[in-house]
Amino acid sequence: MTREEILDAANTLKSKKDLEIKQRKGAGDEEGYKEATDAVLEIKDAISWIEGNHPAEGHPEPTTLSLDVGAPKPTVDDTVEFKVTSSDGPESGIDVESDRGHSTVTGSNGTASMAFDTAGNVEVRTSGGMNYHDDSATLDVQPRHIDLDIVGMPTELAVRQRERLRVTDSSGTGVEAITVLADGDQVGRTDADGYVELQFDSTGTRIIQANANDTISVTYAPATAEVDVVEEQIPLRLQVATNQIRVGEETTFRVVDDADTGVRDAVVEAAGGPTGSTDGDGETTLTFQHPGSFEVTVSKQTDAADVNYVEQTADLHVHRGDASLAVGQTRGTFEEGGEVEIQITDTSDTGVADATVTTNHGHQATTDADGWVSLTIQREDDLELTAEKSSDRFEFSPVETTFTVSEHQPELSMADVPQVASPGDQVSVKVVDENGTPVSGAVIHSARRPETWETGEDGVATVDLMDRTGIETLTADKPSLSVKEQAEQRILLQ
Repeated sequence: MTREEILDAANTLKSKKDLEIKQRKGAGDEEGYKEATDAVLEIKDAISWIEGNHPAEGHPEPTTLSLDVGAPKPTVDDTVEFKVTSSDGPESGIDVESDRGHSTVTGSNGTASMAFDTAGNVEVRTSGGMNYHDDSATLDVQPRHIDLDIVGMPTELAVRQRERLRVTDSSGTGVEAITVLADGDQVGRTDADGYVELQFDSTGTRIIQANANDTISVTYAPATAEVDVVEEQIPLRLQVATNQIRVGEETTFRVVDDADTGVRDAVVEAAGGPTGSTDGDGETTLTFQHPGSFEVTVSKQTDAADVNYVEQTADLHVHRGDASLAVGQTRGTFEEGGEVEIQITDTSDTGVADATVTTNHGHQATTDADGWVSLTIQREDDLELTAEKSSDRFEFSPVETTFTVSEHQPELSMADVPQVASPGDQVSVKVVDENGTPVSGAVIHSARRPETWETGEDGVATVDLMDRTGIETLTADKPSLSVKEQAEQRILLQ
């Protein structure tokens, strides 16, 4: 075979091996990958030897190349710069290849660059062709080192609380596929952005570690953090259906958690007031019997492990209801010396007990269970009445009214008058009022005669009866008084 035929065969074989290197690398076949890269190196050595020792006829002596490496110990994925020179200066257009299948071409200044994705020794050589004596260099590619860091981990975490943390490198970039351990047990792996979610079902101190196995390309420095897992704290909140809480009215309270969900079997307790337990909707109904400010405490006991309900207190003000007094029915006659009964009611006409009634006549009395009060009219002028009441349940508006008092109209009667007498007899007739008090100046009339008789200071007058048989009808009145009706008495004369 000629020199050119041998070189053509060698270059063809090299091209096949270059393709095999890429295939085996893509398949993860490290052993096959190494065998193929070793074969390529041997082929390149053979081609270089042929070109250097058997120059083509008529060609000048090959130029000797020098390969300078910028960083002989680069880190995985770092860019390495190469410079190819000869005695004439920088050489452009020269192929620079590695035994791992990388290749590049020098620019006008004789430089080229490449990066390596796995650690280990890499042989890099020039491939200038038959007119050059090539040079080579061996690089010791170092694994890339990542110092892991745990970001966003709180120092305290509640039981069953989900917490999202992130594992990053020193630049703050999230690192994927990092194993996260809690007390040595795996609890998750980071996603593409370095995030992982943790949750614990019991209390205690946990040691969190983020780590990954070293590879041929990357080594890791693990990160650790400590978290105290504490009881789940569920805050309770008290909701009131109305802020107008009235004495004696049912008021609905609702107890909810921080998710606004009703809490069953919570205790709502007002200091010095009522207590209730919530139903399945978190509601309970309380009735306050007294006005005032109350401190209301909401609490809940549970048998669940590692759960604590946080009490809440609230200040509530209970108001008395608004009500108005009114004057209802009256009994008796409003006149001087008269006895009257007055009923005090609310706006629904229901009698109000224990209301205080005062008047300008000097009365001060309290209504009975049905709202009635009895008064004696002391004098003839109008009766001005005021009724008031204060209670725990209602704030009553007082009532004021005026009654017109008329002059007293006495009821006259005649006493000591015989029912039977003889014609022409003289009889003593005594005129008294309804109280039995003698009435002086009263005038006694006979129905059949014009004669009249007037009573003295003792209320007595001596009356001459008619001198014939029959019925003598006597009446008595007093001209200076307005009486309800005349007193009348009949005597049988026989």
